[in-house]
Amino acid sequence: KTGKPLKKLRLEEKRQLLLYQLAVEEVWHLQPIKLTFYYLRDGSRVSFLGTEKDKIKVKEEMMKTIQEIKKSSFLPKPGYHCRSCDYRRICEYH
Repeated sequence: KTGKPLKKLRLEEKRQLLLYQLAVEEVWHLQPIKLTFYYLRDGSRVSFLGTEKDKIKVKEEMMKTIQEIKKSSFLPKPGYHCRSCDYRRICEYH
């Protein structure tokens, strides 16, 4: 990770590695020992292993996203990222 090292990770920060954990468990039928973020800024690292609750939540979110993609349902999610969007001048949600 290139950002500021975090001491406590929320589900939002864990999501990417939790998806990897799910893939390893469900596709390769292996049990990861830990998931680790390596922070480039100071060389620190934060490790965790997804709980069943975390994995269920991420899987539900992933399934919902897949369904939205299949329906071509791409509702805008305005936020901080809008500042650098190429379409902000014509976006009705900006």
